Amino acid sequence: MLDTWAVQVANAKLVIGIVLLLSPIALNASSTPVIYAQTGDVAPEARGGHDMVFDAVNNVSVMFGGFSYTGGLHSLDDTWTYSVALNEWSQLDTFSHPSHRAAHAMAFCSLSQKIILYGGSGHQVDTWAFSCASQQWSHLYPDQNPGPRYYHNLAYDPTENVVVLFGGFNEDGVECNETWIFDCAVQQWQQLNPETAPRARYGHVMAYDSSVGLIVLTGGNTGSEGHQDDTWVFNASASTWTQREPASGPDPLKWPSITYDVRNGKCIMFGGQIDDHLVHGTWAYDAQEDSWSRRFPLIAPPSRIVAAMAYDSVLNVSVLFGGLGSNFDTIGDTWTYEYQSDTWFNQTAVDHTSHTNGASEEPLPLLLVLGLAAIAVVLVAAAVVTSKR
Repeated sequence: MLDTWAVQVANAKLVIGIVLLLSPIALNASSTPVIYAQTGDVAPEARGGHDMVFDAVNNVSVMFGGFSYTGGLHSLDDTWTYSVALNEWSQLDTFSHPSHRAAHAMAFCSLSQKIILYGGSGHQVDTWAFSCASQQWSHLYPDQNPGPRYYHNLAYDPTENVVVLFGGFNEDGVECNETWIFDCAVQQWQQLNPETAPRARYGHVMAYDSSVGLIVLTGGNTGSEGHQDDTWVFNASASTWTQREPASGPDPLKWPSITYDVRNGKCIMFGGQIDDHLVHGTWAYDAQEDSWSRRFPLIAPPSRIVAAMAYDSVLNVSVLFGGLGSNFDTIGDTWTYEYQSDTWFNQTAVDHTSHTNGASEEPLPLLLVLGLAAIAVVLVAAAVVTSKR
């Protein structure tokens, strides 16, 4: 009888231990809407050097172009939308569209409800607008343009209704530090000449921070001075750049991905290249406090560069797709990040290697944890009854 009681108590302790070990993961996950399976059979080709922004009209992320190694290196000219709510990718059939390219940049103009695309590989100098209402591309013909640009970046300032372009490679393959604005109302480009500006660079990231009404820039490579870790903000109404002085931040890097989390007032940055190796760090920048903070999610996407991120302002998650991995192969996975729970979720049905930091890749559902707890209670009760006999 004592042997039976001891076995039952041991079993109960084992189950309770499992519950206590896994319950923080489950409780952390339960606060976020989690999607475990890919609902559609269609997904974009693995790629890098693409760009993606959130379409607030249709509540989907819109992605265009990039390059892929599938079947040999080639650039792409396809347009896709991704719905976090449905966990579904859809390829759009557009009458006309930009030519195949990578290393271009896009920004969503909220007032006109259009996405502006400029530049890209192949010395592109064309400006395109994607109507979120009709889901069609239109070729624009401004009187002037910034000239060939690739690995530059764009960000939209809604207070001035302008798209700001900075940096990138020019037609000679040289890094530049020119600042241009595209007026979304009159659809014209204008070069600015601020007294102070970031160093010439490529592979940097930019995002508009609505909490301070400024565009944040960080990272990139200046060529002669290598990777950068400086942080700048651009005031579109005053046409001025100001360097910030955060106490600490990410190491100097290029080709990370960034988006702005409106709900939490943070720029969310992921990945990039430090020295000669790719990284999978998640960082948040608070422009009001001028502070960078390293995040430590239990799970993170694999290391990558030249990926794309967009912020779903309806479900309050950042969306990450694709990129170039550590083996310099193009990646085709989809991830979402929730800031408050500091959690990444792999939304792709195909299993991808990820950095788990000792945790299982998928969080244990809360109902399963509660079920295990119930089993533990039953086993303990049975053990107590047996001991009294």
